[in-house]
Amino acid sequence: MKERKLSNQQEYLLGMVEKFKQHGLSYDDLLTERERLILTLFLEGGTNVSIAEEVGLTKQRVSHILVNKSPSIYSKLRGRWQSYSYGSKSVKEVKLTKEEVLSKLESLDREVLNDALKSLNLAHLKKILREAERQYPQEPIIIHNSEDILNDLKF
Repeated sequence: MKERKLSNQQEYLLGMVEKFKQHGLSYDDLLTERERLILTLFLEGGTNVSIAEEVGLTKQRVSHILVNKSPSIYSKLRGRWQSYSYGSKSVKEVKLTKEEVLSKLESLDREVLNDALKSLNLAHLKKILREAERQYPQEPIIIHNSEDILNDLKF
């Protein structure tokens, strides 16, 4: 039997379905009965032509339903996946003492530190630190003037 040739979008759709399976997610509630049938036939190795014959549509319409038009099956799955992946990333709070932070910083190469600090918006960082100081007055945060920071760095 001749192997079917998949477009990039169809490969992405297969990858998306695989991600859903790996994470135990369901997509049945997203799809209409016709879309579920088209996706099932596609996953079983059907081509746009064979699927079109099975469901009574044109091959172009099948292609649109699978990947090309919004809301395609792919766009629906992608939206659900993004909601899942963004929702499942929980922010973990890390608490370090001043000594731990300083020891980590001291262990880094000066050039690495300079490059990292150059990429920061120091005025924005200063604003964030001042806001943190206002919110948590019981834990003082030492803020150096931005001029002190700039003088210390090799700009």
